[in-house]
Amino acid sequence: MIATFEQAVSLERFTDTFLTALWDIETAQTYGLDIWGKIVDVSRYLTVEDTPDYLGFDEVEITAIDGYPQPFDVSPFYAGLQPSSVVRLTDDAYRKLIRAKAFSNITDATIPSVNRFLRILFTDRGKVYCTDGWDMAMNIVFEFPPTPSDLAILKTLALCRYRAG
Repeated sequence: MIATFEQAVSLERFTDTFLTALWDIETAQTYGLDIWGKIVDVSRYLTVEDTPDYLGFDEVEITAIDGYPQPFDVSPFYAGLQPSSVVRLTDDAYRKLIRAKAFSNITDATIPSVNRFLRILFTDRGKVYCTDGWDMAMNIVFEFPPTPSDLAILKTLALCRYRAG
């Protein structure tokens, strides 16, 4: 009878579930990640901007930036609209955003610490590093194609400017 009572009031199973589903950010599920998001003050909904190339003409003195302008039959005319959308991040993308926000809260923002964090954040995806732009800005260089959510996370936190590498 005492053993049955002990099993009924035992907190071992509850503690294991609590630690894996809520407390550990690596294994936290949707509800646990929502709690972590409130702790570090970041929303699961994120604005992802799409900046397509447009047809245009380039003056002699102006250099092309980000692929603009493009020739005929390659890109559409500029319509004056900047396409963007608010998306709900998946658990994996939200986990990455929470970790990035936590890092931005505690970092000293030196290039070695940002590089260390980028290696942790983008493990097994390829090389990514931060460089000094010598204009009071840092540049992130990806040697793999970043996803739109990767870019949106970094732009939201304003860690660095993105530059394709």
